[in-house]
Amino acid sequence: MFRRSAAVVLVAVGMLGCDSKNDGPAEVARAKHDGVSAAATIVAGEDTHSRSGNLSYYRFTLAVRPDDAGAPFTRESSTLLNSYDAVRYPIGAQVRIRYLADNPLYFAFE
Repeated sequence: MFRRSAAVVLVAVGMLGCDSKNDGPAEVARAKHDGVSAAATIVAGEDTHSRSGNLSYYRFTLAVRPDDAGAPFTRESSTLLNSYDAVRYPIGAQVRIRYLADNPLYFAFE
């Protein structure tokens, strides 16, 4: 009986690790396709030196202005970029983004 219970617990714990909110590449892809569109200004940015394949995680502080006339807000969030593309996003740049209303950790550039 104990072994079956332990197996059930292990399966349940294993499934918790599959939550897409903890999966950076999946969340960036979800933001790109399903995220809320907005204008933003890059306030700060840095390479986190963390990688996913040939892409790098960059952390940005963004002053976000939602397209739906919602109140502007500031968000610190990460996205995946090719290191050669990072120069396209300097501090002060006006950009278009897609952000996840239910997960502030990730966003995507449009």
